[in-house]
Amino acid sequence: MARLSKQGLREHFRGCLLGGALGDSLGANVGSMPGGEIRQAAGADDLQGPARTSWRPGTITHQTQLTLFTAEGLLSPLAAEKRHDPDTVRQTLAAAYLRWLCTQGESPSLQHQVASGWLLDHAALHCRRSPGKAVMDSLTTLTRLDDAAGNDSKDCDGLMRVAPVGMFARALNYRVPRWCYRSKALEWACDAALVTHGHITAQLAAGAFSLMVYRVLCGCSITTAAKDALKELSAYPGHEEVTLAVRIALKLAKSQVTVSAGIRRLGDGRTADEALAIGVLCAVRAEDFAGGVQAAVSHDGHRSATGLITGTLLGARLGASALPQDGLEQLDLRDVLETVADDLSLQCYADTADGNTAERAQRRARYGLAASLSMMTPASIADIEELSALFDY
Repeated sequence: MARLSKQGLREHFRGCLLGGALGDSLGANVGSMPGGEIRQAAGADDLQGPARTSWRPGTITHQTQLTLFTAEGLLSPLAAEKRHDPDTVRQTLAAAYLRWLCTQGESPSLQHQVASGWLLDHAALHCRRSPGKAVMDSLTTLTRLDDAAGNDSKDCDGLMRVAPVGMFARALNYRVPRWCYRSKALEWACDAALVTHGHITAQLAAGAFSLMVYRVLCGCSITTAAKDALKELSAYPGHEEVTLAVRIALKLAKSQVTVSAGIRRLGDGRTADEALAIGVLCAVRAEDFAGGVQAAVSHDGHRSATGLITGTLLGARLGASALPQDGLEQLDLRDVLETVADDLSLQCYADTADGNTAERAQRRARYGLAASLSMMTPASIADIEELSALFDY
């Protein structure tokens, strides 16, 4: 895939978020059905798969909900102003995750620091969709926005929400090509995971996934993106579990082993390294989007996680036009996902003369002060017009 035009980048940004949500939804909908029965009940071209009784087709989980709030945090003016300060990035993301926590009927101890945001207006984000224990416990007990998670969890929930980080870094790199955001794609995602997951494997798996998204959106194949992530990871202490899992996944993808057998070799996808490895295997081996995502949920482990990872990578690679329309028509929050993807892609525009001024004004209304006012100093608030102009809000 050659370097994309700005309009082409938007198509692939949409594919990234929509593809991840479709994979998440499909994995959730197959419920507790054994993997073998899933493969028998639904062919590779049937993206909807067999329905579970409690959730309708198209229902997303908390993983896609948190993905949207990750994007909201990144698109706030404060994150844009100080995106090279990891503490500020983590604080804006923590504040966004606390807004999500409020949608789950919880009252965080830092509620006074959580401003309103446009995502709170969407009813589907107020549905409780099986959030993980590490996420809920970490956010409900958070006492400072810059606190790191105090647990030792390496479950996959810290990984699932970080695709917008790779997208955001890609858009900024398009805008300023002389600055390489490769390392930022990894570091910011590690910071995002650190809010709720204290284990280094959970954090580095998130960083690797974000970097893969970034590289695929740069035009790389999924295989090349995974290899690039391994090279970047090698500089970080504690990378061994993630590195080993992804390396095995790439070897299995090149072998004659069936995907289902390869998944059994990699694990059940409940830990971050296993989920990432299964997602990579299924994405690399996929002949098309539907087949890849169906394979990713046809096992007995954490299917929504592996479906989301595979769908994200394939959607980023193939673009929104390659996604199955029947699945998109039933997908929760499709319009919100498309809007957020477009907002992230608009970061590639360097000035108001390049791009759609009306879209820029709408985005400013969505993210302007709402997502970060509680964290800004009086001086920052007084200078908001200058800040908004500088970062094209």
